[in-house]
Amino acid sequence: MPYYPQIDPADFLSIDGTPTGGQIPQWDGLRWIPTTITLPPEGGQDSYLVSGGEVIWQTGYTYIVSASQYYIRGILYSAPQTTITLDAADGSNDRIDLVVVQTDSTVTKITGTAATNPTAPAIDLTTQFELTLVI
Repeated sequence: MPYYPQIDPADFLSIDGTPTGGQIPQWDGLRWIPTTITLPPEGGQDSYLVSGGEVIWQTGYTYIVSASQYYIRGILYSAPQTTITLDAADGSNDRIDLVVVQTDSTVTKITGTAATNPTAPAIDLTTQFELTLVI
């Protein structure tokens, strides 16, 4: 009978609920092997999504962004569920808009420029993290 270890998510959280990293078993096809999960130290340069942040089309130009936890430059932030409405589309050219979370714990849009070959607008990597782009 194979052994399936029980994983307690609390093993990977600090007292305040922030992720700490640690060992988590992974199946390699034959057996469970420990895999180390390491998170950057507070104040590091890494930015990434921890949980949530799903961007779901609602209707028209309206999207719902689920509540999220994310690191920007090694500091943990969270943002509540938010509704975002993009600007109306250009009649003849595509545009790339971004949905981002910020260090002030808000979700916002960054509207791109309509063009024959559109490019994504720039974000401020010190205060913003991109969740998705919308064409």
